[in-house]
Amino acid sequence: MTDGEQLHQQIFFAVVFTVIQGDKITERDASEIRQQLVDNGARFVPLREDGSVDDIAQLSHIISSHIDFPEYHASLDFNCHVVKPSWVNQSLIKKRLVQARQHSPDPALIFQDVVVAYGDLPQGDRDAITAGVMAMGGMYSAAMTKLVTHIVSLTEDSDKIRIVKNMKLSTKVVLPHWFDDCLKLGKKISETPYVLPNPEIFEPGSFPTRKMEAQPDLAGALSAPGAPTTPRKHLNVFSGKRIYFSADLNIHDKLATTLADLSEYSGGKLSLIVDQCDVYVGHYRDGPGYVQASRAQKIVGNLAWFYDVITRNRWTNPQKKLLHYPVPRHGMDGFRGLKISLSNYTGDARSYLENIIVTAGGEFTRTMKQDNTHLVTAHKKSEKCDAAQEWNIHIINHLWLEESYAKCQVESLTNPRYVHFPPRTNLSEIVGQTAINMDRVEELYFPEDSTSMQGSAGPAKAAKQSARKSLPSAAAMRTNVVLEEQRTPVARRGLPEKENEAPSSTARASKMKAAEKLEKAAVDIAAFEKEMKRKGGVTHGRKRGQEEVDEDETSTPDISGDEEIAASRPGKKQRTKDAATADQVPVKYRMLTTGEDRWSKKAKKEADDRKTLRSLGIQVITNPIECNLLCAPRILRTRKFVMAISCAPEIVNTGYLDYALKHRELQDTAAYGLQDREMESKWGINLAESLLRAKDNNHKLLRGWTLYVTDKVGGGFETFKDIIEANGGTAIPYKGRTGVQLPRRRLKLEDDPEAGLESQNQGGNEETDYVYLISGTADEEVKIWPTFRKLAEKQGLEARIVKTDWVLNCAMAQRVEWDEQWELSEESPT
Repeated sequence: MTDGEQLHQQIFFAVVFTVIQGDKITERDASEIRQQLVDNGARFVPLREDGSVDDIAQLSHIISSHIDFPEYHASLDFNCHVVKPSWVNQSLIKKRLVQARQHSPDPALIFQDVVVAYGDLPQGDRDAITAGVMAMGGMYSAAMTKLVTHIVSLTEDSDKIRIVKNMKLSTKVVLPHWFDDCLKLGKKISETPYVLPNPEIFEPGSFPTRKMEAQPDLAGALSAPGAPTTPRKHLNVFSGKRIYFSADLNIHDKLATTLADLSEYSGGKLSLIVDQCDVYVGHYRDGPGYVQASRAQKIVGNLAWFYDVITRNRWTNPQKKLLHYPVPRHGMDGFRGLKISLSNYTGDARSYLENIIVTAGGEFTRTMKQDNTHLVTAHKKSEKCDAAQEWNIHIINHLWLEESYAKCQVESLTNPRYVHFPPRTNLSEIVGQTAINMDRVEELYFPEDSTSMQGSAGPAKAAKQSARKSLPSAAAMRTNVVLEEQRTPVARRGLPEKENEAPSSTARASKMKAAEKLEKAAVDIAAFEKEMKRKGGVTHGRKRGQEEVDEDETSTPDISGDEEIAASRPGKKQRTKDAATADQVPVKYRMLTTGEDRWSKKAKKEADDRKTLRSLGIQVITNPIECNLLCAPRILRTRKFVMAISCAPEIVNTGYLDYALKHRELQDTAAYGLQDREMESKWGINLAESLLRAKDNNHKLLRGWTLYVTDKVGGGFETFKDIIEANGGTAIPYKGRTGVQLPRRRLKLEDDPEAGLESQNQGGNEETDYVYLISGTADEEVKIWPTFRKLAEKQGLEARIVKTDWVLNCAMAQRVEWDEQWELSEESPT
């Protein structure tokens, strides 16, 4: 056998790699990984002396437990796989290169460390969960092996679960509800409340108070990280980097000198010119320096990020933490006027969210009163949550706050992710996982067209302010300022330029002297960072009143974070007459609106209008299946409208809402009943008759029906799933698989003991022989039709492949009826 043939038999013969150390990969670990790969045919490329990646274009893999290194985005551009050490281990076990995606350290792939198997679970649920897990970085195993991390099952009656118990494996047996809640939130939450045999989510009673575990996502995420307790002997995180400190940091000479020492001691150099730096450190998202550095794709962070990197001696991406990137000088549009309180967040999570509220331009209130607009809570079991519901204050989780800040705009409160609170789960555990949306930041603060730049107002205002002492001027006495003759070329987004040669080391004595200065300056830096959080001083601006100071000094936080509620909910004697009247008005209508844009991007107006309506006995809701009053300009085929019909609500036109808000009184709904003959004729329905049938059906029109829906259907599977479930049916996505077990034939009317009034609207006995596939006419949908027909025929059923109009008509007419106009066929797929 030739040397070439022997090489090709080695597992990693085509792999060119490097290893990045971190918290989970020590120097010893890195050495072992390197040896394993090289012994099996791979070629190792060492990092540069400054710790940066050398020539990404030649690498096929980077072994790392995180993505916090400057070259990460560039590695994606060059199709270089970034994988965890588990990729190496699994490849060696299977004696072949395993898929890299399942071993990515990218936190966006929330199931990256999940290998799922199934116990007692219907096939449709298995297919849906498998698709979600694999899309989010996980893997599926048909067999029970030691690699399986989770078994999804409704009961413990399964051979796989018996194997777990007998072998005492660490595999967790969870309900499918865990995956549902993770996918709804887009975050991986704790499995504990979902674990069999006694899942907490089914236990009655109040939410159990748990001591929160360490939150690694908040490590260093706050704006005031702690100072190092001892000098660092090998501080090299900025080795070879030139650092520019912006004048908008507004720091005094002593602190400027300290930061200069930090830069030198960590291996970096100072730059007086933005164009010649590698790292830009500034406080605000405006000014010529910020815009120039951002457009040139330089590393841009704030002082909190700089100090966190120094403290840990580990590189992190300043865009990964919301408060590590320069902040908007005057807050964000939409946040002004919002009064936001927090509940059920404690410790670092609470401090983190407080800072985001203030930085975004909102008002954070420790106490919650009736004039609050929002309550951000980790779960809905607290006195504050009870009061918020009583006072019609918006209740959302922290994802709304984080994503609004990340996207530089107030996100809609109707997004289901923001009002989802999984049972027995404290959402504090996923605080700090949201990163800055740089596409949106670029659009607003440094677009190529400077005339449309929001940030351009910032420099103009800054120029009118009094001159400030900047770090470069204070550090100009030092001899290590770097000057270059040529401009740094603009690089592609995420693609770093060639790293500069590492600077020559200074004398050991000067480094030790600098280390001593750092120790003495820790108090100054911590004080400066504390000032950054305040309204006043560096960032925000106001002197706190004595009443607020007293409250902060005398309050003792408890584990729920709701210590303020006793002071914030006034007794009956303290309430105004209007407030007391509003509180006493019972809810008459749970109103849903659709086709309305009066509150679009007007959070303050929406909050005020909701309070007005609540004082009249109307509670504005977002869940269609809870409404008893539907307000719309005309008959619509929106998800909300179609779902709401199943509730048999009163339906009014928008004039009813206009009158109530203008005159602050309610009229008879009959005077504003929705009349729309044109749409009734177009869709072949009579709205009044539909509502009468809806009362008889009582959400059971599709009871016993299982409808299959293609995952590519126009409008999205989830939309039709919601409509079908609102009417008592079951929706299952169909992707063309041949092994799907279709549901058993529905019972005929005379054989169904549970049949009620809805049975008269279910199409009669002739419908029991059919199984439906709701589909669009895209090529990838059409090609799975024959498979579905054969599947139905094999199981003794007849397939009907129908347009989405069929199920929409069923839901809007509140009866199942058949017309050939809704059928799709391969001969004429239109």
